[in-house]
Amino acid sequence: MARTWLLTTSAVTPGPKEFQQAAGTIEALSLDGMDRHRLSAEVQHVALDLLQAHRMPSNPSVHLFGQPLQEVGLRKGIESALRGMAHLATTEEEKVHFVDMANQVRPTTLL
Repeated sequence: MARTWLLTTSAVTPGPKEFQQAAGTIEALSLDGMDRHRLSAEVQHVALDLLQAHRMPSNPSVHLFGQPLQEVGLRKGIESALRGMAHLATTEEEKVHFVDMANQVRPTTLL
């Protein structure tokens, strides 16, 4: 439901309020681990895409799945969801796939 609402093509781009509502809806649903992680990753990924395209401003006071609506926070949230999916994967191939995806999206760290 939340995924369909956010990912439909419409003339109106969802903003921080809509993403917060979608995250709250997903958190309130009784979903098993894999579905919850997948929806969390998808919603945060759409938000990250909009932030990077400058179609939505970051807003540190808005949180999605415990992470602030900023690039680093969204990357951490997506990484966490993908690592959760890797933990629940049923095959080694799936596990490697999710870990690789998590490594690609995680925030860049400087030493």
